[in-house]
Amino acid sequence: MLITKGKAEESAAAFMKNLYQTYARLMYATALRSVPSGQDCEDVVQDAVESLCRKVHTLMALPSPALTVYIVQTVKNKAGNFN
Repeated sequence: MLITKGKAEESAAAFMKNLYQTYARLMYATALRSVPSGQDCEDVVQDAVESLCRKVHTLMALPSPALTVYIVQTVKNKAGNFN
């Protein structure tokens, strides 16, 4: 049996892929300001991306400036929780 994704799931996955490609440098730079090592930075960004994935439909509705702020705040919150 072949399992296929629905159009909404495909759209959400494509959105998240594009979001990561667009904002990865910003996320890593934000995390590096808050955590001491590169491995910790990786963990913070990974946690942030997982959190953002759970909010993909909210993110898709945000305008670009608000989306950027939302992403930065998510990374800062995950970094604060990490310490």
